[in-house]
Amino acid sequence: MSLNHNQILQHCMCIVDSYDSGMVSVEEHIEQYFNNYQIYEEDIKAFIIEVFTGCIRYISVIDTVVNGFYIKDGKIALKSERSLYSVFCYLMLFRLDELGISQFRRFIYSQDINRVFKFLNFFLDERNLLTWIKDSWCKLYEHSFVQTILLSPLLRWHPELTDILTQMRDRIENKVKPKKSTTKNTEIKPFNITQPRARMVPLPEPIPKLAPHKPVPKHIYRTPTEIDRLNEAKEINRRIAEEHLIEASRKQFACANTEKSEKTKEIMSNIMAKEDAKLDFDK
Repeated sequence: MSLNHNQILQHCMCIVDSYDSGMVSVEEHIEQYFNNYQIYEEDIKAFIIEVFTGCIRYISVIDTVVNGFYIKDGKIALKSERSLYSVFCYLMLFRLDELGISQFRRFIYSQDINRVFKFLNFFLDERNLLTWIKDSWCKLYEHSFVQTILLSPLLRWHPELTDILTQMRDRIENKVKPKKSTTKNTEIKPFNITQPRARMVPLPEPIPKLAPHKPVPKHIYRTPTEIDRLNEAKEINRRIAEEHLIEASRKQFACANTEKSEKTKEIMSNIMAKEDAKLDFDK
């Protein structure tokens, strides 16, 4: 059975109140809570988990607002209502874009209007929000985070939230404006036009078959005769070069022969005879 807004909010408050960080982890507490209360709808479970983990993660941000409320405007508020104010503080800071103003209004009117009005009136008062609340947040987080994540979304919804506060104040003071009587708009009926007949889908044209390709000529893979001739000429030139090399090797040491010719011997003999004649002093 689907839960209404009051029941969902009560579960959010209860799971926050019953959590003890020194006894059990966040995951175990969530699992135990859903098993104990037999909550099986995935969308409701997801919403409760987001609210619970968000209240735990941003507890210092939320405590700044809630503690200030108890000190300033909530002196007669019950301590047991603290989780209610914590959940509403989290929803306004981090979930308004997701919920939308219509769903948020339903959560508000599912509770005691006097209690919720007093807290919202305190929190949305710019004399509190833009002064000491902002300064306290800046002591916890960087100024850019406070301005971008905390303040900007809330200030963007501030006109709509102020309208809700005005409506709540009027209801508390019994100044609810009577609803305007609305006349029923003329219903437009479509013309009774004959529906066109469905067009026949033409049969696809047959795909033409391609002519068989010609086989590759055999001479493409045969070695050209010019290459055979070149190889034959190379072989002949190689043999001639080898013969020239052998002949050159055989003749290269002919100049080193030490045997003297007959003419050389005759010249040397004449030279030695002349030298001997010069040394013969007795003649």
